[in-house]
Amino acid sequence: MLTELQLTTIIPAHGNAITKEPQVFLLKALQHRFMRIHEVFMALAQCHEPQDATDITHHVYGSSIPDNIMVFAQLSVESSLHWLKKAGLAKILNYKWQACVSEGREIAALVSPLKQIDERLRNA
Repeated sequence: MLTELQLTTIIPAHGNAITKEPQVFLLKALQHRFMRIHEVFMALAQCHEPQDATDITHHVYGSSIPDNIMVFAQLSVESSLHWLKKAGLAKILNYKWQACVSEGREIAALVSPLKQIDERLRNA
């Protein structure tokens, strides 16, 4: 995992190079990603009917971002949906997504990585 490498500099896709605590920067990025995946899962789990990625994106982001950025938000949601599918927490049929809820399984798949990241951030 990148956070285990002894990096001195990270050059993100946008913004300045990260030279101060690059591992912390990566851990915070991972933390944000897992929190977003959790939001996508919760939006999916709250819907009784299968939803397409656009509907889920609007549910997660609402009107909090400009229209010209919404396409990037949808790509983020779609990557989260595919992560959830791989984890067995979502399924897709005819371009519509549905949560696969199993007692406690979503807790372990979504909360465990966040706990590990939080622990590493406390020790950083």
